[in-house]
Amino acid sequence: MKLDVPYIVALPLVFQTTEEWLNSTLGLHPIQVALQVALPELDGGMEPIVFAGRDPRTGKLHALHKRVGQLCTRAIKWTELKRKSKGLPETSEALIEEVIHDKEAQFSSPNLNVAYKMNVREYQSLTPYATLLEESWGKPPGNLNSDAENLMVYGKQYGNVFIGVQPTLGYEGDPMQLFFSKSASPHHGFAAYYSFVEKIFKADAFLRFGTHGSLEFMPGKQVGMSDVCYPDILIGNIPNVYYYADNNPSEATIAKCSYANNIMSRT
Repeated sequence: MKLDVPYIVALPLVFQTTEEWLNSTLGLHPIQVALQVALPELDGGMEPIVFAGRDPRTGKLHALHKRVGQLCTRAIKWTELKRKSKGLPETSEALIEEVIHDKEAQFSSPNLNVAYKMNVREYQSLTPYATLLEESWGKPPGNLNSDAENLMVYGKQYGNVFIGVQPTLGYEGDPMQLFFSKSASPHHGFAAYYSFVEKIFKADAFLRFGTHGSLEFMPGKQVGMSDVCYPDILIGNIPNVYYYADNNPSEATIAKCSYANNIMSRT
């Protein structure tokens, strides 16, 4: 029987207690990754979401209620995509002109089209974790993706489709700091972008193009995200499909395991 529905991998902790999983930078135990993440991927399994923990004293499973809610909401979001429509410019050239105005534009280009200006009060109300970012970036709006008063969301809306320019890591001079510093975090402009897409534009799905995106390299577990992992916090409940270069399978695996990237190869 052909169901034509997403196959979401729901995981109880098998080889770890809840506390061990929460304290682990790796996330899931390697044996569980092999058996319940890697193997299901061969059959189309995606989005490994931990929904149950294990008691250290009794060994019994218990529900992780926030993760159960995340699992259910994401499953609903995926099924709703069948009923959505879209509308875009007729040519790629027209799209480039309307969004970035210059096909050679850099991330700091003043020519990028501003889709939305988010003031600090709105940003703080839409982004409950904003105060956590101040250790690395100070008070919002900061100097990345901002005009010193507002946080800038770059892109352009076409009916029910938003073409956005994802913000940079913020650590361009020293990108390894983002990977290894325990206090590293996305900057305010990065967080504002995702708050806009989820809570203002109310996107039904992300469709990403390119390689070396920023979301998958944000601090968090390698496999089996928790509520405090930034890829999980940023993506929220939005289905996420990533068109990734097929000559880079190792980094595509990193992106896929960062919770919510569902990889489709492209040449």
